[in-house]
Amino acid sequence: MEQMLGQFIAIVFSGGGAIVVGVLGSLIAGFLLGQRLDLPFLQHRHLRRILSFPKNGPIVIVVAHREQMLATDALPRIALETVFALNNIQSILGKLGWRGEVKILEVNRVGDTDKQGNLIILGGDRVNSLTRDFLTDLASKERDTLGFERTTVKTEERWHIRSENATFVSKSYEQLSSNASNLEDVALITRISNPRNEKKAIVILAGIRGIGTWGAADFLDSHARDLSMKLRAAHMIRFQALISVSYRREGLGINETRLGFVKQLP
Repeated sequence: MEQMLGQFIAIVFSGGGAIVVGVLGSLIAGFLLGQRLDLPFLQHRHLRRILSFPKNGPIVIVVAHREQMLATDALPRIALETVFALNNIQSILGKLGWRGEVKILEVNRVGDTDKQGNLIILGGDRVNSLTRDFLTDLASKERDTLGFERTTVKTEERWHIRSENATFVSKSYEQLSSNASNLEDVALITRISNPRNEKKAIVILAGIRGIGTWGAADFLDSHARDLSMKLRAAHMIRFQALISVSYRREGLGINETRLGFVKQLP
């Protein structure tokens, strides 16, 4: 594309008027027809608008640490929902055209240097301490942010997403007890600049359950346009979005992900 534009500019300054019209027409036709360099640009502009990362430095994907490892385990154990979410993130980074380094680390292995870079954090407060740290920091600086809160219902520990004026619960707690075929969860997508390095970005994908975290990643992979259209144009967009997730227990699939509401941060 750069070479084509360079040729076009050269022709403009050489005064070739008729040729200019022809070249310009070819460029426009190629753009509209979606030639191989331009089609991804058109298809994924909404995803780039809300999730573009600064190009220098790696992206570190932070997953929950699980204690249940055996002496014979060569690799850390991660939840199946996390594996599915990582698959969505791989797809997202491909659509963004990311060519830099990508690291996947358990939260207990994230160093101070990593915490100052581009981060994608998976999981809520219950399983990922970095989610808790960054959402707590955000709440200390902004009004009415969304975060996680733990409660007890009849001796059972439960979590919900809360703001100053509302609470969003996961229906999955009751649905599991009734052996329902579908489970419903809620999840939070947060995009902020890194408070430890404002030139870097943090994206948090966090459900009350693992299916919510997976659903948040799936929503971005499949429905970025829905979210992008809710946000006004801005560089380094900062926002929080609430996502509803319906999960099909038979066949291990997501039925539907829907955007609840969006709060754009200053």
